Amino acid sequence: MSIGHFPSSQPAPNGQMSLPGLLRAPVAPRPPRPPTRTSGRGLHTIVLTDVASSARYDPQGQRRMRREIHAMMCDVAHYAGLDLDALPVTDTGDGLRLFLPLTVVEPVRVVDMFVLGLVAQLREHRRTVNDTARIRMRVAFDLGLIEKHLLGWTGDPLIRVARLIDAQQIREALLADRRLDLAVIVSDALFEAVIRHGYGYLPPSYFEPVRVRVKEFDGRAWQLVRGAGGVCTCGEAA
Repeated sequence: MSIGHFPSSQPAPNGQMSLPGLLRAPVAPRPPRPPTRTSGRGLHTIVLTDVASSARYDPQGQRRMRREIHAMMCDVAHYAGLDLDALPVTDTGDGLRLFLPLTVVEPVRVVDMFVLGLVAQLREHRRTVNDTARIRMRVAFDLGLIEKHLLGWTGDPLIRVARLIDAQQIREALLADRRLDLAVIVSDALFEAVIRHGYGYLPPSYFEPVRVRVKEFDGRAWQLVRGAGGVCTCGEAA
């Protein structure tokens, strides 16, 4: 699925320019970089996706959903010149967890490419399926030090991002607006270190602080304001 076209214009919060107005003209996807093997300890941007209401799918639907999610994520990564299969990726069953080393891609580009890319992917997907097969997704981002351990990875950011993806605020965002395909939350660490400085396509004013309380985690995070990431209105009455 191609993401050569970003989301259609939507009213931006606080009267600001809509996201497409912040984007440069779309360019051809970059060729994938050679495989990058990550080992040992290092700073990474973590991306965790989760399909909303995935339990509603029967086994055949689950397999189809997993194939489609993988294809979407591959396409988003390819557009940025990355080979998803060459990066550390964990399959969570109804989503993917990616570790993107700072030496491979800057954190601000990670947030931009996955928010804007997934909005476009999910919007196009919705145009081609019925409501039962439609995919709606939550995505959480974090930044920090992780390291390989035994057969997996360890580090505080992995626990944080797992709590953020379960934040009540982004679950409620999808429940409150059926037109919304993607709900986004970023850690306070990532927001303060990267997004607050305004280097990306998504300005800091497009995020609002939220208090997340999940299990042992109790802290501040930043949620993308509804409408700032583009809302799919395909098939909706005017």
